[in-house]
Amino acid sequence: MPVETLRKLNADGSVSLSKLKINSLVMQDIHLKLNAKNGIVTTQQSVNQFYQGTYSGNLSMDTRNSKPALSVNEKIDHVQIEPLLKDFKAKLG
Repeated sequence: MPVETLRKLNADGSVSLSKLKINSLVMQDIHLKLNAKNGIVTTQQSVNQFYQGTYSGNLSMDTRNSKPALSVNEKIDHVQIEPLLKDFKAKLG
């Protein structure tokens, strides 16, 4: 998305999903929050059931200056790698 579009974005919302499957990877209890105003865009996302573990993260982007600044913080906790890789490998075929 072009930086000019992000600078003009004015949004405040959230989405929750009970189950999502992307590229053979299964996630449950998903939450996404988005806030964008005055050139600052922030997101918070979490997956509370991800291969017997959890994922959480947030992103912050400041587009007010000529060079946008990006900050990303993500955490994966207790995810079982063997079933995750098995599902991922099934996608690759």
